[in-house]
This record gives sequence, structure tokens and C-alpha cells, in this order.
Amino acid sequence: MKIAVLTDSSYKLESNISNVFIVPLSINISAEKSIKDDKSLSDEEFLKIINKNIKTSQTAFGQLEETIENILKAYDQVIICGIAKVLSGQYNSYLLMQREEKFKNKIFVIDSDGVSIILEKQIKDIITLIDQGKTCLEIKKFIEEDKKNYECFIIPKKWTTMVASGRISKFKGFIASTLKVAVVLKVADEKIVLDSKQRSFFIGIKYILTELKSKVPNLKTIDVACGLFDQNTIDKVKSLISESGLKINLWSNLTRTIMINTGEETFAFCAWK
Repeated sequence: MKIAVLTDSSYKLESNISNVFIVPLSINISAEKSIKDDKSLSDEEFLKIINKNIKTSQTAFGQLEETIENILKAYDQVIICGIAKVLSGQYNSYLLMQREEKFKNKIFVIDSDGVSIILEKQIKDIITLIDQGKTCLEIKKFIEEDKKNYECFIIPKKWTTMVASGRISKFKGFIASTLKVAVVLKVADEKIVLDSKQRSFFIGIKYILTELKSKVPNLKTIDVACGLFDQNTIDKVKSLISESGLKINLWSNLTRTIMINTGEETFAFCAWK
């Protein structure tokens, strides 16, 4: 039984695993214009639009259907594990595909509740389970049971994007920026919620590392997703991680799905229990 994995650009923009396929989400620039979230959109172009209240939307239904049909020409079954359902209607599109008669017993949709580094770990686990000869239903059960076994914090360096999108008021954004306050967000109950406010960006990162160590006993390694930062900032963050006694298991690029909500200068830190 040959099993493939289908995910979307909330995972990453391209795959280096032969049986992992990616469909791009869409980025809505206006009511009339959208572009694909794929590698054809450069970081430079992305930076030009990120503060224009852009939003992600699901892959065109026809494109999704065609992608699945093409995968099934070479594989017997497809496990679909993509963006968290609370972040996009993409999950509902996956379910609709699963219900089509022609895909009966060929598509298995996982409710991931994941994005970026969380989704990366899940896809890695799926590939491992496939290699172990597990069935699609066994893999689905494992991922959906394991998806709560992590702690994840997100910290944007600035408030510009959150203000532009209306997620916080201009007044609060102005006060926070003036006082150099850093906001720490947390992934909880399938949502991104406010955790705390810290005196600065790097103090916020120290706080996150301390929280992860307190919430995950005997923690040794963490996964990190990095937005579009200068090298000095990246080196400083890596130094703070080392000073905390932790090691980096996975260092990855933060996906645009998150940056559209929090800004391009954002870090995410995840620890699995």
C-alpha cells in the first residue's frame, strides 16, 4: 500500500520528501485580487503587502481536487494534514473531498490543529508511521491524540501588522510601541491568545524559555520557527536558548500564515511533552 501525504503552505512552501505534497493557500490582497502562497512570492514582495490587512484563504477547490487526482495516479491512499481548522476554511475543503464517492477509502483527513513548526512535527511523525507500515486510520488516531502534547509561544517584535489587521487598536499599538512593550502569545485551545506583556522583546523570549522549561518536565530541546529577521537578532536568540540550557531540535522558517497575523518579525517556540 503506497501512502502519500498532502498538506498546505501553512506547513512550508516546498517539500524535500518524495511522498509529501503541498498545495498553496491563497493570500487575499483585496476583494478583487489574490495570489498564491508559494515560492513564486518572494520575501521582498511579501514585505510590501504584509501591512495592508491581507488575509489567507483556502486553495481553489478545483486546484485541490486536481492535485489529489494526480497524487492518486501514483499512490493508493492520501493522508491530508494541513492548516488548523480555526485558521482557515481549508479543513472543510479537505472534508468535502473525503466525502466524494471517487475518493472513498482513498482520502483520510487529519484534524491537525497545527501550523508551521507544529505541523512540521506532525508531518514528520506521519512519514515515520508510514515507514513503519501503519495504516491511515492508525496514523490519524495517533496524530489526533498527540496534537495536545505541546506548549507553544509566539512573540512578534513589533505591533504594526497587528494594528493594520485590526487585531489590536491603534491606540494600544501606539502605547505598546512607545513603551517598548513586547506581547507574548500562546497557542491554547486551538487558538492564538494573549499570554502576557513583557518589558522588551528579548526579555519576552527569556520569559518564554523559562515557561517552556516549567511546563515540560526534563525539557532538553525545543523547536523554533523564525520570521524575517536580521542575522544579529537570530544570533542573539540562539544565544539566549543556549544560555537557558536548551538545545534546538528544529529551526525552521515561520510560515506566512502566522506572519500575516503577527508580522514578519516573529518567533515561535514549541516544546513537545
